[in-house]
Amino acid sequence: MLVALCGVAALAATSVAGAAPAKCKLLVPGRSLACVSVGMSQAQVRAAAGKPVEVAKATGCCGQILTFTYHGFGVSFLASHGTFRRIGWVVTTSRLYRTATGVGVGSTRAQLLAGVKGVRCGAFGLAKGFCVAGKALDDPRQTLFMLRNGRVAWVRLGFQPE
Repeated sequence: MLVALCGVAALAATSVAGAAPAKCKLLVPGRSLACVSVGMSQAQVRAAAGKPVEVAKATGCCGQILTFTYHGFGVSFLASHGTFRRIGWVVTTSRLYRTATGVGVGSTRAQLLAGVKGVRCGAFGLAKGFCVAGKALDDPRQTLFMLRNGRVAWVRLGFQPE
């Protein structure tokens, strides 16, 4: 269940919908959220998304985590040898970010299954409240959709710490 708990600080701080350019409101499972992709450096994230509203460091389920909080989403970097080089995951609880088929926070399970190619619910031993688009839990490009009361409550793209 650490999958749901890791990055909670980022989740709590990302519920405010902000004014993002239209091209950056797209959620592309396995690729990007808000023009930010897993693997980007801090400089690349700042170039794509601008200055974060908040920057915080914490120790979480998978070591040192640096989180950039923006209006509507959070970007987390995992420490590697004491430095935060590349994004580990991007998370949102905002209804602003949607796939090309309209799927995002607030979508029903049926809309998620119909609108995101290859998504599976309850896969990899996850609870039925989690649906995933990706090859495996350690797939750095996977996208995790957490459902609450049959609707998407949050979306996390990238590494899913166990």
